[in-house]
Amino acid sequence: MATSGTVGATSIGVVEIIEHAFRRCGKLASTIPGELQLSAKENLFFLLSDLANRGTSLWCVEKRILGVIPSQTTFSLPVGTVDVRDAFYRTKTDLTGTTISGSGYSGLDLGSGLDEAVYTVSIMFTASTTATMVIESSPDNATWTQRAAFPAAQTVAAGTRICADVDNSISARYWRVRDTSGTLPTVDTLTFSTTPVETPMTKSANNDFIRVPNKGFGTATGTKALQYWYDKQTTPRIWVWPTTQGSVDQIVLWTQRHIQDVGALTNTLDIPQRWMESIILTLACRCALELPAGELPPGRLEFLEGKAAEHLTRAEAGESDHSPIRLAINIGAYSA
Repeated sequence: MATSGTVGATSIGVVEIIEHAFRRCGKLASTIPGELQLSAKENLFFLLSDLANRGTSLWCVEKRILGVIPSQTTFSLPVGTVDVRDAFYRTKTDLTGTTISGSGYSGLDLGSGLDEAVYTVSIMFTASTTATMVIESSPDNATWTQRAAFPAAQTVAAGTRICADVDNSISARYWRVRDTSGTLPTVDTLTFSTTPVETPMTKSANNDFIRVPNKGFGTATGTKALQYWYDKQTTPRIWVWPTTQGSVDQIVLWTQRHIQDVGALTNTLDIPQRWMESIILTLACRCALELPAGELPPGRLEFLEGKAAEHLTRAEAGESDHSPIRLAINIGAYSA
């Protein structure tokens, strides 16, 4: 018999996950009232949110690029950012050429014979705006190919520099940023860059950072921010020190975010296939606790809790990139 020939193509929606959880409680899907269905959906949200407290979810790690503003001490991060895993201060070489523009785009002609592979692009608008933009290259200023995209549609404040990297870039003479709506807001500055150099930044503890006497310290030119503190507020942010003076530099963050919201019952969850059994069993335990008295078969909760713990352990054990373990021992003399 032939196999399906597909991997990961099976789609299990939120409503199916809820129904499976209730079946494991001994309750048929056709007997689930709307109140319990809503309760299960909310419990699923609580469950996914709580996973952030258990460690890194590798599928929720994202690269974020912050455009530097001289003397800026704090940088806001999106709601839902759980942690900053790594941070780097990036310098780069900005490309020059002739500005090109047209309906919905602005870009750069590097000149005849001056093809370059663009690694990163930053843009700033003259007024607060919402834009959905892509980065494109062309050998002849006629045929354009998309190479990357900026973060999804977002409101950008005036004077805020937003950035995007071009992975697997190729050499080309023409580069541009195009708004997919067909109308690009008025651009203040647009920079195409190559040859990035990233310097690791040191993560500071709260107590260490708040004891820095001059948080606005920075020399006139060339200062790199080499330390940061992750300020874990509802709307999180990082504090950097010293304050940078490089107006075209960038800070590159690798962050962990929350799993996406459950959303509608027709949605699928933002989880990999390997976590599905663990999520269903853990949800079943939560649903069992909210069933009316007498509807849960004797011993079923204890059985579900055991299976849920077993599968959670398996899922968490697989949450690794299986890279070699490296021990960096740093023992120094104590001095008062």
